Formats: sequence, C-alpha cells, structure tokens
Amino acid sequence: KVGGAFTYRLDSRSLALDLNFSRFEIGLARFLPGRLPLPEDVALTGEIRGEVPSFSLKGEELLKRVRGNIHLTLEDRSAGELILSVVGKQRGDRGTFSVDFAERGNLSLRTEFRKAVTSVIVEGRVRTGAFPFTFPSGVEGKADVLVGVDGLLSIRDGRVVPSGTLVVEEGNLAFLDETLAVKRCRFSVKKGEISIEEAIFEGRDGEFEVTGGIYREKGLDLTLRGKVPASAVRTVVRGVFEGLGGALDAHLRVVGRYPDIQLTGEATLDDGYVKFVGFRHPLEAAKTKINLRGRKIEFEKISATMGGGSLTGTGQVVIFPGRPVFIQFNADFFNVSFGYPDDLPSVIDGSVEIAGPSSDLFIRGDVNVRRARYTKSIYPEELLVSLRKKIKRYETVAGDRFTIRLDITCVADGTIEVHNNLGDLKARGDFKVLGNTGKVVVIGTFESVEGEVKYRGTEYTIERLIVDFRNPLRNNPDIDALASTQKGEYTIYVEVTGTLEDFQVDFYSDPPLSKNDIASLLSLGVTTGEITSSEGGAATTGFAAVALSPLTSRVEEKLGRFVGFDRFSIEAAYSESTGVFEPTVVVGKTFGDALTVDFSTPLGGTGQSSVSGELRISSSFYVYLDWLSSTTDAAGEFGGEIRYRKKYPLFRSILGGLFGEGEW
Repeated sequence: KVGGAFTYRLDSRSLALDLNFSRFEIGLARFLPGRLPLPEDVALTGEIRGEVPSFSLKGEELLKRVRGNIHLTLEDRSAGELILSVVGKQRGDRGTFSVDFAERGNLSLRTEFRKAVTSVIVEGRVRTGAFPFTFPSGVEGKADVLVGVDGLLSIRDGRVVPSGTLVVEEGNLAFLDETLAVKRCRFSVKKGEISIEEAIFEGRDGEFEVTGGIYREKGLDLTLRGKVPASAVRTVVRGVFEGLGGALDAHLRVVGRYPDIQLTGEATLDDGYVKFVGFRHPLEAAKTKINLRGRKIEFEKISATMGGGSLTGTGQVVIFPGRPVFIQFNADFFNVSFGYPDDLPSVIDGSVEIAGPSSDLFIRGDVNVRRARYTKSIYPEELLVSLRKKIKRYETVAGDRFTIRLDITCVADGTIEVHNNLGDLKARGDFKVLGNTGKVVVIGTFESVEGEVKYRGTEYTIERLIVDFRNPLRNNPDIDALASTQKGEYTIYVEVTGTLEDFQVDFYSDPPLSKNDIASLLSLGVTTGEITSSEGGAATTGFAAVALSPLTSRVEEKLGRFVGFDRFSIEAAYSESTGVFEPTVVVGKTFGDALTVDFSTPLGGTGQSSVSGELRISSSFYVYLDWLSSTTDAAGEFGGEIRYRKKYPLFRSILGGLFGEGEW
C-alpha cells in the first residue's frame, strides 16, 4: 500500500525528481517467505520525503544525487510489538541512520557511495532476543545474547562482505536440552571469514573454551578445551543418539565443512547419560575414554548402569560424509531389568553386538533370562481374541518407523513365572528372537516345569504344557497341554492340542466316563446318572447350557466391539453330530428393527455350525430361517417357518395379577 506523490522535470540534458511518499506499507512475511525469521503478521511501514535535484540522462549515478529523509518501522501486528524503527537522512553520497530495536538496543549506520562500492559502517549494541539459528547438521537452537558491533559492510554487485569486530557481552545459547551461558566471546571478521579471538562458555557441568575460526576455503577449524556438554556431539553426529547428558572433559579439534567433518583429540566421559535411537533403555552413570581419529570415534572401556544392572563394553562410530554413520559396539551386561515386551518384564544377563549403519542396525548375541514374571490378569474369554490380535500386530511390518534387526539366542532355565488371577506357573524356554523390533519373530520351545490353574471355581494341575514356535514367518505356535483336576473319585483330564489359531479341546477321565458325564461333573459336580436318579430324569440338553457359563456382560461388550457384533458369547452346547459337549462361539447382529441373525460354531471342535435368522414382516408376522452344517445331507439342513403373533390385553391383566408384571 502506497500513498503519496512524486513530480519530475525534464530538459534536454537532465532529469529532476521530487518524492513525497507520505505512507507506505509492505507485508514482509508474504514478500520474503521463508527467507527471514519473521512473525506471520509483520509489516514495514513509514514515509519517505526527498528529492533528486538533477542527474544526467547519460548515466550519472542516481543514488549519489539523492537528498531526503526517511522514517521506517517494522512491527509484529499479531503481538502488537515494535521490532525496530529506522530514522535517517541521505545527502548525496553520504547518509546517517539510527536503527532502534525497541528495548533491545540501538545501531548507528553511516553510508557512503564510492563508484561501484557501497560502504555501511555499523556501530552499537543489540540484544538478539531468542534469535533462531541452525547448526550445519540441522540441529536447531536459539541465541539470546547482547552483541556489541563495530564493523563495515562493503556491498559490490549485490554481494555483501562484512568486516570488523563482534563482542558478545552476555547471554546464552540453547539447543537440544542444553543451555550455555556466554562468559566472554570476541570475534573478528575479515573478508567474510570469522576468527574467534576468545570464546568461553559455561554449561551445567563447567566451562569450555573455543578458539579457531570459520574460513571460506576449509570451513571449520575449531579447538575445544574443557567441560564440553556431551549433547554437543549430536550437533555433529546425526541419527545415532536420542539423548546425551553429562560433560566431556575434552581437548579436541573439529576441521572441515559439513558433512565432511573430521575430529581429532581425546575426551573422557564421567557420570554420563546415553540413549541410542530406537532403544528404550538408556545407559546411566556412563564412563568411557573416547579417542577421536579423523572420521572414527573410538570408545574404550565403557562402563554404565542399565535397568538396575551393570554393563561393560567397547565400541566405535565411523562418520561417512553424506551417508549414515556406522556403529559397532560389543557389550556384556549383568542383572539388567529389561522391559520388553511390556507385559513380561525380565531380568537378564548376556553378551550382544550392535553393528551396522545407523539406519539399519543389527543386534546379535546370547541372553540368559534370570527371571521373567507375568502378573497381568487373564480372562480366558478374552485370551483367544487378544492373542490373535497380538499375532497380527507382530506380523505387521513397521513401515517407515525406525527398527533394529534381531538375532538373539535366549535360554530360560525354569525362570519364567506366571502369577495372576488364574494361578501360578513356572516354565523353561530355549528360543531365538529374530526379525526386527517392529516385527518380532520367536523360534523355539517353552515348557512348563510346574503349575496350577484355577478356572471357574475348579483347580487344575498342569501336567504338561509345551508351546513350540516353529514357523519363522508367523508367531502361531503349536500347543500341547494337559491339565487335571479331581472330582470325587474321578480324575478329569483336559487336553488342548493344535496351534494357537486352530486348536482342539478334549476331555477324558480315570475311571473312564462319557463326555456328557465329564461335562456334567465339571459344571454341576455330579454325573448325568446322578442327576437322573435325583431329579426323576433329565435330558442331556437340559444342562448343556451350564457346562460352560456364558461370558459376563463386560467381556461380551468388549469383544462385541472388537468383532463388530451386537452379541458375543462362549457357551457349552451339546452337539448332536458328535454326541459331546463343546465350547461354542455364539455371535449375533441386528440390522435395523427388522432383521436379526445369529451364528454359532464349535471352538476348536468338529461339531455342527448353525445360522438362524428372524425377519419381521409386520408387527405380527415373522419369518424364521435355520441352517445346520453337519447332517446326513452334505449340503446341511435348511428349515424355515412363518409365525404370527397376537397380544391379548385381557390375558395380560389376568396373568399379570397371578404371576407379576410382564408381557403376555
């Protein structure tokens, strides 16, 4: 937006201008997007008054003839704050200006035009006010310092060449999780190159000094002495460390232009903190001696605590310009608490090697499980769905997420324990952990040592439990389990065989009983013969529904949401095709107000499946359809009927008086 006027006078040899821009406004955030760290709603406003008395049409320099006054302001309208204001005057080839940075300081500028070179002399003191900056490695930070400036800017053909002195009088630099106080800092600039005459910084663990410079040809050439924050390593080495703490007692030199940086010297880390990318357990109280040999960083005699245990080892990091750094570490650890997976925390010993480029790390080694304890409550009604859900999750590749490849041999000699609402179990395991941290694959065998399980009021002794992971492509183990319980003079055995996704459940007893008697004994505590003699006769289907009670409403609701049905339960049902009781999954779905469908199928058995549906034609007419899978016909058995319902209010009042309120 511009308001104002200008006039001109022209004769045969020269041109004269009168300028009077009483008001102009430029939205710099839109005019210079991404070029300066400016707020979104920043504007340059002001006014210019002046004249060019006469200049030659043959090419006499225009700027040398300008006379006038300017007043400019730069403000952040979103915050209502003045960033800076400029007041000055230009008289021919010389000008003087004052730049006021609100409460943060002031600079005075003197300009002079000499042939093709414009010189700007700058003097003053300015506080930067959390000015953002970026290391060559991409790490961002902020500088809030008070800078004294005494320098010269030479401008030729659009190229700016600074020279002079910068003195940082006070302030701090913040990057990553570190804040450095600037104690003394003095730079000299000549022909675009920076020499550090003195620079002393103080971190939380002490002071360090930087000398050297930044040069046009060779880039960085810096020497660091003192207590350098360990987090500063992340400004040079990318993609390796997620966190670094403590201080390096260092004497080292940094040479080169990023990413081709070379480090020489040595450093000692004492009581440090190290966390690698993609690994959840940090190293604490870390001690090591570090030798820097160009692009190779060697770690001698690493010692640290991890997960309440101890770790020792050695390693190295090799820097390749423009490529991920190469990492190689060997470590021995003892009595380390390891929290993976989340629901099976363990204490382990072992030896591992971590090697490879930072983008494709590989861990191999041997681990002894001293103790692994599972205490999470298990509800068998939920177990099948949750385990299958975990299998599906573990078999999903992590995509773009960072992962570490695995090849770890593990031994647990009776040290795996389960203590929860179902009972107590102790097991051994000999297995390998393969794949990667986004797609874990287990190969090996787990076997129970001893254990007891309590389910629905009955205590079972685990006679045998073998879980065998064989398939390297899927975590779908083979299961061979046998449990027993005593019911009076009978010992009842429950046997589970197959795979996690396709298993079968069988019952037998000693002395031998029929499947119906076993189901009755487990559910009611008596055999069918005892029921018949005491109740005057009872059909087996009469108590089949209580052989395994339905799920609680809480579990039904949870599983129903997972599988997408309105009803979900596991019940015991008598199969006419097999003549035994079988755990049966029953699911149902209601579509609007007119259609309801129910489906039931044996869980791990071979009995019949069925589908039934009810379609409401009107408030009184209903159509029922049924299908049974296991009949004498290979196609199954279909059936259907039409029902008519009629309500009689008279009977409702009579029956309601006799038997209580209800719908009759």
